[in-house]
Amino acid sequence: MRLEKVTSFLGCLVFSLWYGFLEYYYHPWTEWTPLPKIRIYMFNEYSLFFMLPVLVFVAFYPFIDDLFSRASPLSKLSTFLWGLGNALLLPLVEDIAYFLPWRIFFPAPGDPNGGLWIQPGEWTTRIMGWIEVCGIVIPLWYLIVAPSIIILYMVSWMICRGRCR
Repeated sequence: MRLEKVTSFLGCLVFSLWYGFLEYYYHPWTEWTPLPKIRIYMFNEYSLFFMLPVLVFVAFYPFIDDLFSRASPLSKLSTFLWGLGNALLLPLVEDIAYFLPWRIFFPAPGDPNGGLWIQPGEWTTRIMGWIEVCGIVIPLWYLIVAPSIIILYMVSWMICRGRCR
C-alpha cells in the first residue's frame, strides 16, 4: 500500500476528530455571517464553504497526486476509490466524534444532553432514521456508510496490490 493512502486515511481521522470538537464546542456556522445563507439538504453554508473543500482535498489527495503525475490508469482508479472511501469516512468519524468523545466524556457547560450518546430526534437520526440496539441509538446512515467504506478500501487495495504506479 502506498504511503500517501495511509497518510490520507490518517489525515481524515485527525481532521474528523478536530472538526467534531470544533462543531461541538464552538458552533462555527454561527460565526460565518458574511457567507450567503445557503442550505442544501442537511448542509449549511459553513459545511459547503469550509468542510467540503477540506474534505475533498484531504480525502482525495492520493488521487489528485495521481492526476498530476504519470500514474497508470489502474493507480488512478485505485486512488479514486480510496478517496471515495475517505470521503465517506470523514463525515462518519466527524459525526461520531461530536458525541464520542466530546459530548459524552467532556460535555460543554449547559448542554442538556451532555454525557449522553445520540438521542432519537437529533439531526443525525433525521437523515435516514435510526434503530436502537441494546438501548443505543444508531443512525441508519452509519449502517450504510460503514460497509461502503470497507468495500471501497478493499477494492482499491485489490486493484493494485503493489502493481500500480
